Amino acid sequence: MSLSAPFVFPYLNQDEVIEFIGAAAVKLSAGGLLFISTMEGRYENSQFKSRGEDEGVLNYLYSESFISTTLVEQGFEVLDLFRQDYPLDNAEADTDLFVFARKMAGD
Repeated sequence: MSLSAPFVFPYLNQDEVIEFIGAAAVKLSAGGLLFISTMEGRYENSQFKSRGEDEGVLNYLYSESFISTTLVEQGFEVLDLFRQDYPLDNAEADTDLFVFARKMAGD
């Protein structure tokens, strides 16, 4: 079995991410795969992104270290990760982080 969470984490705070990964660890059997993609950056730099005059959403940023550490603490091993720049209109770029992890066998 595998679980995929493409770009869910930008909408979850740190506690919710920890809870999500913990729930995935409960659902997956040993050897189960988890795919995560998120926006990389310092959590402190998370920001409100406007989607119109009266609409917007808070986008949370996560470091590779936070995601990897949380995965390991919840019984996963990181199999692979990579980054991809996502160009923005203002000549800057967001960095997307893609992580593949496997649930390790319990003790």
